[in-house]
Amino acid sequence: GEDCTSIGFVQTDGLRFRFIDYHEEEGGSIQSAATVLEEKRRERGFTYSLHIGPHDLDHREWGNNAQTRRKTAADLGIKFEVVPQVMDKADSIDSARRMLNMVWIDQVHCPLLVERWENYRKKWNKTLAVYASDPVHDMSSHCFVGATEILTRHGLERICDLPEHGEV
Repeated sequence: GEDCTSIGFVQTDGLRFRFIDYHEEEGGSIQSAATVLEEKRRERGFTYSLHIGPHDLDHREWGNNAQTRRKTAADLGIKFEVVPQVMDKADSIDSARRMLNMVWIDQVHCPLLVERWENYRKKWNKTLAVYASDPVHDMSSHCFVGATEILTRHGLERICDLPEHGEV
């Protein structure tokens, strides 16, 4: 299938991260993501201080006058901070795993996020009878990586760079 657009709605008090809503859409567009953001603003009263987007937002679209995805989003009122591409997935995964003790998830609005995290797993190499270092690339691998940047009291920081204990 196509890649998935995942939107996590997160609040932080500088110490903990509260996932208050989650949206996922296979084959979604920036336009459909903008619609979701507006619906959440209207229906749940969300206000946004920051939008964090994937590393490929500066790629140009063939069918959109060769405009970048970031420009398309800006035209829709969404200004993105772009996450750099993950170079070492294993470090990123380990960092995200360590961060989970600082996370609270709204079970009413985020059941799909919980399902995705529960099903995130590494590939099994039958020949060597060991797990590979890369995760299985499926619906559960789209929503979260350790190189995801979040807003802390010190500005934007990658999850994999956060300390295991103390305030952020």
